[in-house]
Order: sequence, then structure tokens, then C-alpha cells
Amino acid sequence: MLKEIRISNFAIIAHLRATFTSGFNVLTGETGAGKSILVDALGLVIGEKASVEMIKTGADETVVEALFEIPSDSPAIIRLNEKGININDGIIIRRIINRTEKGRIYINDNLVSLRTLSEITPELVDIHGQHEHQSLLSSDKQIDLLDSYGALLAARKEISSLFSKLNQMQRELALLEGNERERAQREDMLKFQITEIDGANLKVDEEKTLEYERLILSNAAKLSSVILDSYSKLYSSDCSIISNIDAIIHNLKELIAIDNTLKDTLRDIETSSTMLHDSAYFLRDYMERIEFNPEKLEQIEERLDQISRLKRKYGDTIADILSYREKAKNELLSIERGTEKISALRNEIREAEDAYRALTDDLSRKRAVAAKEIEGKIEEELNALSMKAKFTIKITQDGSWGYKGIDRVEFLISTNPGEEPKSLSKIASGGELSRIMLALRSILAEADRIPTIIFDEIDAGIGGDTANIVGKRLKFLSSRAQVLCITHLPQIASLADTHIAVRKGIEGKRAIVRIKNLAGEERKREIERMLGGKDFADLLGKTE
Repeated sequence: MLKEIRISNFAIIAHLRATFTSGFNVLTGETGAGKSILVDALGLVIGEKASVEMIKTGADETVVEALFEIPSDSPAIIRLNEKGININDGIIIRRIINRTEKGRIYINDNLVSLRTLSEITPELVDIHGQHEHQSLLSSDKQIDLLDSYGALLAARKEISSLFSKLNQMQRELALLEGNERERAQREDMLKFQITEIDGANLKVDEEKTLEYERLILSNAAKLSSVILDSYSKLYSSDCSIISNIDAIIHNLKELIAIDNTLKDTLRDIETSSTMLHDSAYFLRDYMERIEFNPEKLEQIEERLDQISRLKRKYGDTIADILSYREKAKNELLSIERGTEKISALRNEIREAEDAYRALTDDLSRKRAVAAKEIEGKIEEELNALSMKAKFTIKITQDGSWGYKGIDRVEFLISTNPGEEPKSLSKIASGGELSRIMLALRSILAEADRIPTIIFDEIDAGIGGDTANIVGKRLKFLSSRAQVLCITHLPQIASLADTHIAVRKGIEGKRAIVRIKNLAGEERKREIERMLGGKDFADLLGKTE
């Protein structure tokens, strides 16, 4: 439900904070006091069109904030969570309109688009009156209400699931059938690709081995020259390192006879000599293995070039190429088996279509029964609200199938004898439309779970017993949802759980709007004002 709204620099409102409770809330005040401005401000919060003309004269921007307290399983919270906006203690919507900058919208301090706002607010609040934001005017909403009232949502869920399955099978069939020429071309292409990859006889790790061999072969001359020079200096030349070390060893052996402390040094040098001999033999063997083979180098270059071409076509690595080959093989098998699969899929689709028709035909019959029941109850409600109207639920089929079946549902009404029923969206009078919506809400209260409903000008053109009935209907509706009602009728205001008075005054030569929650004597005086100062004791007793 709507807990609080804060408004800054909107129209003639400088700063205003209003709090609401569950149940039945009324706003009263003189004509022009600013009651409907509150509704206009709330309209911004729920996604209605913004204009810089809404900004209070002398201000740079207007800010409207609203706090909604709703259950954690609300569709609005589920949708926000899906968008990464986590909701814990309620939804706070803040909308900012600036004279020079683009407007901004925040939900719990997360910047969102107008589209996102418009997606969630129909689950939070509905406004009836001189406003377009009325969910019951939507044909899509009307079919939902009809199905909910008739306990048909479970049957519709089965239809929705079957329709989804049908769509999936039809997409698969279209993909399998396709264009015969395109399928033949694809088959030839896959065969060529598989043959090309198979012909290369690739091995996963061969590229690294080939690159190593190419590096060695292409640098054979340099390797041979450097290794030969190193071997000569280490071993084969007259003054090689090993020759000099051998001379040192010979000398130290003679000196040990004189000084035995040189023994450890001699041992270390002899160990080094052994290691150097091993290194020299390795260099000699390595030099003998060096291969000067331009033909082999050319073969390696060609093989690497072949691998490179395949990588450009099929993947970044040999493993990717081989993986592509497997996928191509599977797709080729699928195409080759396509005729058999197409035949089986067509049979499945025919069976699913027959089941869909049977389910939707049954749903249509049940909708017609529920519609007749609703029509009678709505007309009774409208008559009680002093509207001699003819209410009709029009159910038609245009041949199209959908997740909700084959029906198109539209609520129609004729408010004057002899007139053709028209769509609810074409009802001109705001007060008249509000009473129609009240009748619908009263009958469909269990089916529609919008937590907050606002009625603006619902009392236009009514009074006396009709006003009492409207008030009782609003009171009843408030047991199912939070109701906010702007009214001039004391019969309605006297039934409210929360009574808010709206007053317009002058401050510094400018009009300002103030509000106050009324109780006790203040509320009595406000209802007396609405009565024109007459003392209706029975009515005033209801405010005790």
C-alpha cells in the first residue's frame, strides 16, 4: 500500500508530506484547494508524462517521492529483483523534473528508465478519474480479471504451457524445413569442411612440435658455428679450458705431497673437470645431430601454413578445429535425418494443435458462463450507484492463438438507453467512469490484487442515497485493498478510516497548499463544513 508521499515544488505546492494508512483514506477540501494536485503528483510517480510546466514558479526542479509497502511476493518486487534491484523494507520511487536537465527516476536509489517504472507501477496503484492510468481499461487486464473471477487461471496455465511448446516445435520445424536449396548448400558445405579437416590429419600438440623444429632448422648454420666454437674453446684446441684444468690438476697432485691441505681443492677441481668433459661430449654429439635440410624446413613451413589456414576458418587452435569438425558432423547427421524428423515433428504439432483447440474451446465456453455472471452483478452494482447502464463482456475470436487462448475480451458499457455499448476507454465522464470502476472493483475484488486504488471525482453528479451507497462500496473495497478517495460528499468522508484535509492559502503573495490529518473535533468541523453547516446528528455520530 501507499504509506507516504513527499512533494517539493510541484505546481502550487512548495513542500508537502502526506501519510496514509491501510483501509479507507479520504481527502477533502474546498474546490480548487489542491486535492487533485496530489493525485497529479502521484501520477508522476507511477509513470505518467512529465512537463516542466509542473515545476513551481521560481524553482529549478520538482521532486516527488512515494513509499510503497507491499508483500515480498508482489509481482513488482519480483520484477525489480530480476533487474538487480533488491527490495527489503518497501519500494521508494523518486522522480525529478528539471527545467534544464533530463528528468531522472530512482527506485530505492537505483537510477531506472521510465519503461522500468511503467512496468512495475501497475502492480502498485491504480488511479480512476480524470487520468489515463487505469489498468481496468486494458483488454489484457480484463481477460485476466475474467479468468481470475471464473477460477480459470489453472486451465489457462495449461494452455499457456501448450502454446509455448507449440511455438518451440514450429520454430524447430521451420528450421528443419527451411529452403531446400539452402539445406542442400549447407549439406555440401559441411561435407567439404569435414573432408578438409579430416584430410589434414591434425594432432592436438603437433603445432608446438613443428614450430620448434622450424626454429632449429632455420637456425642450423648459427647453431653449428656457435657450438663448434664453444666445443673448441672447451675441449679440442691446444689451449682449451679442459687442457688448462688438467694441467692444474697435475700440478696440485705434486703439491699435495708437500701440503696435504690442498687435497679438498684438488677434489673440487677434479669434479669440475669431470662435468666439463661431460659438457664437451654433449656439445660434440649435439653438433653431429645438427641437420642442414632445406627440404624438411620447407615441408614444415607448408604444414604450419596449412594449419594456419584451417585456424582462420574453424578456430583459434587445433583443438578448436577438431571441435568444429564434431559439430559439423552432428549438424550433417541432423540434416541427413531431417526428413524423418520433420515427419515425426509434424505429427507432434498436429496432436498439440488438436489438444490446444480442445482446451481453448472449453475455456471459451467457461469464459462465456463467467462473463454472464459478472454482467448481471455489475449491472446490479451500477443500478445501486444510480447508473441505469447496460454492461456487456464481449468475447470474440479473430483466429489468432495466444498464451491466454483464442479469445479477445473487452468490457463494454452503455450508460444511456438506446446507445450501443462502447469500450470503457471511451467513457467521457470522469465521475461516471470512476463509478463504473468502483462497481467493477467491488465485484472483482477477489480477482484483482492491486494494493492501492485511488478514486478522483467519483462523487461527481451524485448525492443522497446514492452517495451513501458509493461510500459503503468504497468502505467494502477498502477491506480488500487500500482506497484513497477525493470527495466533496460528507456521506463518503464520514466512513473513512483516515481523513486528510487539504487547504489552500496565501503566503508571501503566493498560493500554497497545506494538508492535515483530522480526528475528533477537527474532523467533525470538516464534515459540518461539507454539510454546509447543517447539523446531521446521525451522520456526525459515525465519526465518533
